[in-house]
Amino acid sequence: MSRGPKLAIAIALGLLAALFGMVYLNTERNRMLGTNEIVEVYVAASDIPANTPIDGAKLTTRRIPRTFAQPQSITTAEVADSSKITGVTIVPIQDGEQIVRTKLWTGKTPPLAQDLRSRSGMVAVSVQMDEEPQSLHGLVQPRDRVDVLALLEFVKPNEEKFKEVRPLFYNVEVLAVDRTTASSVTENLPTDKNALVPKETSLKTVTLALSPVAAQQLILAQELPSSKIWLVLRSPNSGDYRYEAWNTDRLVQSEYRLWDSEDSRAELQKEMMRGLVNR
Repeated sequence: MSRGPKLAIAIALGLLAALFGMVYLNTERNRMLGTNEIVEVYVAASDIPANTPIDGAKLTTRRIPRTFAQPQSITTAEVADSSKITGVTIVPIQDGEQIVRTKLWTGKTPPLAQDLRSRSGMVAVSVQMDEEPQSLHGLVQPRDRVDVLALLEFVKPNEEKFKEVRPLFYNVEVLAVDRTTASSVTENLPTDKNALVPKETSLKTVTLALSPVAAQQLILAQELPSSKIWLVLRSPNSGDYRYEAWNTDRLVQSEYRLWDSEDSRAELQKEMMRGLVNR
């Protein structure tokens, strides 16, 4: 057989294979979809973080078979105007993900217990903030992580009083600041697209997630005479570290004390000698 008929047969077989492939794909598509109704659902136009109010600018629509629509997804047949969709995202919603009612809070602020749902064995306990420095000047926010330190007062046998700072708990999650929780809507809503109006508040409490035993210890520490609880904000890259217990005696006897100008040289020599002896 000459080259020409062979090429024609090869082309014919290729076209026939392509035709059978199209028929197969269409058959499978029809089998999967059947007579399934096409619906138009709302999806995220871009990534939407958790605790974010929903508005029409964050949404777009997509036409899909009804069998592909997630339970409780919001369709255009139910809500024709995207501006009518309201709520606050409980979890992050990715770009193109369907807007599902179970992922939105609507109406009242979600209960604080909602933030404890994924923290098995934990309870929420509040720290009373009487002074601004203890509350990091109001800058601590829900989902921050802090170390809890206690400033305590003790009495020596000779009835001389001294204070000591002791670490209580490490790497504790902040659940709420006053009535603002990680799942609630911020009250600093924008007046326009480029500005925020801060709302001045007087910070009263910071609520932490602790084990039941640690919660009891924190309550007791707050009730000790002349005690104060301090929150130290952690960096996400703080790593593992530990505090030492410091009291007034140790502070004034350490290298960090304030030196009297007249006796500074003699005291410095004594300090150096003690350091050499202790080595």
